[in-house]
Amino acid sequence: MTRVRFADMQECMRRVARCESEMTVEERNLFSAAYKNVTAARRSSLRTVATMELQAREQQSDARRLALLTDLRLRIERELRERCAELLLIVDKNLIPLAGSTEARVFYYKLYVCTLSCTALTFTYFQLNLH
Repeated sequence: MTRVRFADMQECMRRVARCESEMTVEERNLFSAAYKNVTAARRSSLRTVATMELQAREQQSDARRLALLTDLRLRIERELRERCAELLLIVDKNLIPLAGSTEARVFYYKLYVCTLSCTALTFTYFQLNLH
């Protein structure tokens, strides 16, 4: 139930961010929280499934189980990449150009850099551990 609400919040804030006006402080915070919660849920799922996949590899589980876990991990990775790419695109194309204050610009740049670095670290970690 909560995951659905985070997705709804993210969708709503995506629409607000694509309006042709500067976001208020409250809207910026909601936008950040919406994407943070949606990506955090996927990162958590990714950690769990990747751990299960690694254990299945180590225990030489049946091929069907391993294939299911691998497919699930890849789907979660794709969803996470899509959400992060969407966030980066909105920040770069919609929010930074409309930011009227230095505070707003700094907020968006920090959000951009954190999203880039967290995404890169997440995928590097899982690739190293699974290969």
